[in-house]
Amino acid sequence: MFTTLKRQYSVLGVAALAIPALLLGSSMAQANPAAPIVDRAAHSKAIVESKNPKFSIYRTNSGLFSFKLPKGYTVKEQANQWLSEQLGRQVVDIYIYSAKGLQIGYLAERYYADGASGPAPKQLILDQAATPNMHYSPGATINYYLSYNSYSGFGEVTMRLEDRNKGSYGVAPSQFEVTGNFISVFTVNVANILGDISSPQQVKAWQHTAQYAALKTMLSSLTVN
Repeated sequence: MFTTLKRQYSVLGVAALAIPALLLGSSMAQANPAAPIVDRAAHSKAIVESKNPKFSIYRTNSGLFSFKLPKGYTVKEQANQWLSEQLGRQVVDIYIYSAKGLQIGYLAERYYADGASGPAPKQLILDQAATPNMHYSPGATINYYLSYNSYSGFGEVTMRLEDRNKGSYGVAPSQFEVTGNFISVFTVNVANILGDISSPQQVKAWQHTAQYAALKTMLSSLTVN
């Protein structure tokens, strides 16, 4: 799992929001484990068949986002009750699972996060791509990035959408603005796929696989509806 030690986050004055969980692929909804889970993959209107036989189109329950979902993958949406009450708006955690049931992706809707602390990492960008459907307003600079980040004593891989205008410090670039001052995150947990990663060479080998290509397509296809 991604290591995001030595960082602290706050949300509108609420301490310890556990924003690192967004990047680790773990559940922000732990604060409310009883929140109902809606498996949108089981709903006929959630997934629309696309012309590409390797993907379907998934539209979130709110209708805010849609993206290409690799065939065989499933999606679960979970209302984050605690965070929704704190922020006064509906916050949803969206989890993406592989055909084998492994949680691989995470999409957050309508939360607000800020700040990072600790030393900035040395970042090596391994791959990047445009996300044309996220350039919905003048000045929008949200794109896809795969990076290897070196901290003091450990390294981590991030595979996500980023707003690079925010810089390359910590996790801040992964928190991109959508509409109405809402913040979202769309990321893949590479550590859940490859395990502990000690060098960028391990990631570069994975980049030549069909799995990587499918997940890159998924992230870069995100659309604001």
